[in-house]
Amino acid sequence: MRICCWTERYWPCIGGIEVLVSKLISSLRDLGHDSIVITGKDDLDRPDYEEHDGFAIHRFPFYQLALNRDISALAQVRQRLSQLYRDFSPDLVHMHDVFTGAMFCVGASGWAKPPLLLTLHCDMSDLDSSQYTLFGRVVRSAQWITGCSAVVLKEAQKAAPGIIDHSSVVYSGVEDSPVKPSPLPFDPPHILCLGRLGRGKGFDVAISALPLI
Repeated sequence: MRICCWTERYWPCIGGIEVLVSKLISSLRDLGHDSIVITGKDDLDRPDYEEHDGFAIHRFPFYQLALNRDISALAQVRQRLSQLYRDFSPDLVHMHDVFTGAMFCVGASGWAKPPLLLTLHCDMSDLDSSQYTLFGRVVRSAQWITGCSAVVLKEAQKAAPGIIDHSSVVYSGVEDSPVKPSPLPFDPPHILCLGRLGRGKGFDVAISALPLI
């Protein structure tokens, strides 16, 4: 199977979804499947095309295009994506969360439309699922939707009840560590916070909680 993987960020960006997608397509390759990655280009100095670990990475300035609304640049990106789809001829499109680039995936015309699998890694309950929103268009276009947890999927189903009959939970796989954990001293307590430095990660909550413990 030939899989076109859409994700907002990818290598050399490091984060939970970035690592998961890298591990996923590597495992799929071991099973005989071929994948390419379509991702955003937050760092405009990164090349449009690059290979990492044997996988082709195609970068597009999705956010900048949506922000600037440059019709000429939009047309060029659509043309490049159209050529990419023709050359790779994917059997499946796997999108990780709904991000700006999704409008180019579901809004494309004149392309072959392989089935779309949407994997939700974050809570989407505050998004409008009407037919006029990007989230609504993506969930209506997806043949199947998975959530990385029961909570994420439940909130998505609440926001878009129409997906209930074609959605399920698929937990993110975690490799078993060769190092077995052992009890750590808790006097004084130590807190290790790992994650991207963003508001949603809750580092401010951890800092506020320190005086309490």
